[in-house]
Amino acid sequence: MKLNEFFEKISKGSNATEKLFNILTARGFLLNYDEENIYISDNSHTEDWFYLKNLLKDYSIGDVVENCIVIQSSEHINLLWNLFKESTAIQFACTYRQMGWDYFSRRIHGYKIPVEDLEPSIALYIKALSACGIITEASCDGNHTSNRVLWIIFQYNGNAAWHYYIWKNLIGCDKGLNWNEDYTSIEITDRNKYDTYLTLINTALWLYRNRLLLRHWKQEAFRGIGKCIRRRNIDDEIIPLFYSNLNLIISKKDGGNNVL
Repeated sequence: MKLNEFFEKISKGSNATEKLFNILTARGFLLNYDEENIYISDNSHTEDWFYLKNLLKDYSIGDVVENCIVIQSSEHINLLWNLFKESTAIQFACTYRQMGWDYFSRRIHGYKIPVEDLEPSIALYIKALSACGIITEASCDGNHTSNRVLWIIFQYNGNAAWHYYIWKNLIGCDKGLNWNEDYTSIEITDRNKYDTYLTLINTALWLYRNRLLLRHWKQEAFRGIGKCIRRRNIDDEIIPLFYSNLNLIISKKDGGNNVL
């Protein structure tokens, strides 16, 4: 898949408003759409409002008034393909807190990360992970002349373990993605690049739609793991308990219905 095909798929819509909504969502903005208007979600970082406002003005598309996007001209919407083209500079967002298993078990969702700080083709995926309670330290979409690896650094092993479990047991297959064995990186080639990005965007949409359920399962899984065990921070002790509890909870809730 080439960039033009990728952009055509993410920009499908019956009208200019729906088309813009789909493009901005793919870029990583958390938005609400009611078939007439696009609104910035309360789940967005406060800086997203300013970035989106400047973006729409730079492309002469419109403005943001309060939390509503006002389209003044749809003529330049197709120029937003430039957001997803290959770049030379590597940019990624970092968080700087290091917490253990006890913190991970109590944290309902991750931090709100500004869209502008995240690389275009992985932004929505990182935002969706955060909404599911998975905290990342840094990420890169691999869409660079100098770097062809998409990678994610998770804040603590608990976050990496939850990400791994979701792919292995809930998504249930790699969906054509060439993940490494830890599900932390994907080698990017000219052949698989935009197929990979489209799959991650679709996976991100599924994760975000199911974020409340995934948060609930995570919290329930830790109810059976005592605080003393969590605070010992021993991966080989906690991860098997976490996975075992998740298997039991999801089997009782008929979790298979939620697999992609």
